[in-house]
Amino acid sequence: MDLAALAGAVQAAVREQAGLNITVDALDGMLVLDGRVPSLHLWQLALAIAEQLAPTVPIDNDLLIEQPVDRAIASPSLAAPPLAPALHTPSNA
Repeated sequence: MDLAALAGAVQAAVREQAGLNITVDALDGMLVLDGRVPSLHLWQLALAIAEQLAPTVPIDNDLLIEQPVDRAIASPSLAAPPLAPALHTPSNA
């Protein structure tokens, strides 16, 4: 199987087995995984599927892991209050 066909097979397998809609390209003798995934686990699963289908082909995993936003950090109402102003003491002259 040529590299372009292998890229298509890996892309289809990742979609079927992991439920991910990523792109797999054949570039300079390697497979390049590209796209976004919701977790480290799915990043690893996509790579494992590619390695299983193409054990002798170098794989460049360019998948980005989307981090969920922590609502406590993102909410201004839950942020730490501002620091109190510094107390001024009279200077002795």
